[in-house]
Amino acid sequence: MMFQGCSSGGMSGSASPPKDAARRSGSPAPDTTSFVPEPPGASGLSEPLALTIGVNEGYCRKTACKCVHHIAAREFEPLQQRLKDRFGIQLDLSYFPGDLFELQKRIQTGELDGALAKPWPILKCAREAKRNYLRVADLLNPNGNAELRGIVLVKRDSPIHTWADLAGKRVAWGQADAYEKHHAVLALFRRQGVDPASLKMQELSSCMENIGALLDDTADVAAISDYAFDVDCLVDFAKKEDFRVLGQTEPAIPAASLLLDMDRVAPAKASRLVHALLSLAGDPDLKDALLGDGFVKPAPWSPAELPELAR
Repeated sequence: MMFQGCSSGGMSGSASPPKDAARRSGSPAPDTTSFVPEPPGASGLSEPLALTIGVNEGYCRKTACKCVHHIAAREFEPLQQRLKDRFGIQLDLSYFPGDLFELQKRIQTGELDGALAKPWPILKCAREAKRNYLRVADLLNPNGNAELRGIVLVKRDSPIHTWADLAGKRVAWGQADAYEKHHAVLALFRRQGVDPASLKMQELSSCMENIGALLDDTADVAAISDYAFDVDCLVDFAKKEDFRVLGQTEPAIPAASLLLDMDRVAPAKASRLVHALLSLAGDPDLKDALLGDGFVKPAPWSPAELPELAR
């Protein structure tokens, strides 16, 4: 369910990241989604820092569906304790299982200092609500990367074998709040010479619904997130080997990010949190709880579809 207050229309205004963000991040274009931290310093390090963060993260035990808890077993409590003990940083985590409606509502009303979630729906909602959210760190998944792609697939016995075979076919794809299943899929089709106007596109709200349409023969092709067969409820009724992949979206986008509201969190405080998180990356005492090495610097990402921040 998409938050009613987060529409798909754009806004005008000036982007909030520093003008030299592209140079410092190594991106060929201005990085419109990432925060560039200040150099580490002693100022304010002894002062308590408390931040309220909303969490909706695919591998987190408290927000993932119970049917995938054998894989989605991430726990943030050990990280919270380490940040408090070593750095004087208290992260108060509020968990939002299921869809993003309630989390997006809190973002729109300015009740949170940040969010830990898939970055696209958070950034899009925040920009449209005139909230200055930026990614301060990306979270590695259990495979050791922080990347997300969309996958376009058909049933294994489908007569569709090439992109040219898609003409006139029914495609179950994601809503605009799911970047990898919507905007990135459109780009993939165009890159492969497929005119989206030649397709019968059905916008559905989840990977499970898209695969369901394929299995029910109400769609010939489906677009899903690349993690769907591992940490999505569709694992209860669909098997990866029953499908063929036509292609995947490129480039990869961030899978999960920690984002802060830069109108609520001063740059010096945000920088302090970033340096603390990065210093704990790979900590052997946290690996089991975090299902890996934890947080890394945010990869440069400037989606053209993201509304500019209006002031």
